[in-house]
Amino acid sequence: MTLGQQGRDRADKRDRERLATLTGHVGDDMAGSGPVASGSASRREAVGGDVKRARQIREAINGNGLSIAGQPIVELQQRAVVGCEALARFSGHPDMSPVSWFRDADRYGLKLELELAAVQCGLLHLEDLPADAFIAINVSPRAAVAAETRRILDQVPLDRVVMEITEHEDVDSYAALSRSLLSLRVGGMQLAVDDAGAGFSSFKHVVHLQPDMIKLDGTWIEHVDADVARRALISAVVGFAAEMNAVVIGEWVETAQQARVLSDLGVNWGQGYYFGRPKPLRAPAAEGGPPN
Repeated sequence: MTLGQQGRDRADKRDRERLATLTGHVGDDMAGSGPVASGSASRREAVGGDVKRARQIREAINGNGLSIAGQPIVELQQRAVVGCEALARFSGHPDMSPVSWFRDADRYGLKLELELAAVQCGLLHLEDLPADAFIAINVSPRAAVAAETRRILDQVPLDRVVMEITEHEDVDSYAALSRSLLSLRVGGMQLAVDDAGAGFSSFKHVVHLQPDMIKLDGTWIEHVDADVARRALISAVVGFAAEMNAVVIGEWVETAQQARVLSDLGVNWGQGYYFGRPKPLRAPAAEGGPPN
C-alpha cells in the first residue's frame, strides 16, 4: 500500500467516525456493511448516502473535481480590471451548487478542509493575472485564523491578495480575529467584508474589522437605478467608507444603468455579469464596455 493510499484510508476512517457521531452509529454500520441499530432500511440508505457524500467532499479536498473560476472586479470610472474573485467550482455534480458543497462539508465536519483546498487552488492561479491585479479569496472567520491558511498565504505575495470574510458565520472574538490578521495586513494583504448588508453580522464585521474593502450585497444593487431607498443606503455606506479610507464594491452589477448609477453614487468598483461571468481563471477582461 502506498503512503498516499494510507493517507486516504486514514482520512476516510476519520470521515466515517465524524458521520458516526452525527448519526449515532459506529464502525462498519457507517459503511453499510452491517445492520443499522434501528433495523430501518431507510435509515441504512440515508447513512449510506451520507458516507457517499462525505467521500465526494473528501475527493474534492484532495483536488479531484475542484477548480477555480474567476470573475473580474472593475474600476467603475475607467472600467479597468483591478482584480478578480476566485470562486470554487465542482465538476461531476451539476445539480449541486458551490454553496451546497460547503454546506454539506460543514455538516460532515469538513468545511475548514474544503475552504483551505479552495484557497490553495485559487492562489495557484495568481500568476494567470496581470502583475497589477489582485486575487480575492473567500474565507470564513474560522478559516481566517487557521494556521494552515497562514502557511498557504506565506507562499504568495500578500500585496496581491484580498481576503474576503464571509457574512454567514458569527465571530467569537473580533479582538482575536483582528490580532490574527494583523501581521498579514501589515505584510500587504487587504481585507474585505463580503455581502455587506445581507445581515447584521456583516455590519459587525465592518465595524470591528475596519476592512480595506466593503462589498455591498447584491440585493442592494438590484433595481438601484429605480429605488431611491437603495440609493440612499448605498450613499450612506459610501460616506462611511470614505471616513474609514475603504473601497466600496458593488456586486451583482448586470446592466450599464446600474453601473452608471453606482459610479454616480461614489461606489469605487463593480462586479457582476455586466462586466463578466465567472470563467476558468485566466487574466480576466471586463466585458461591459466603456463608461457611459
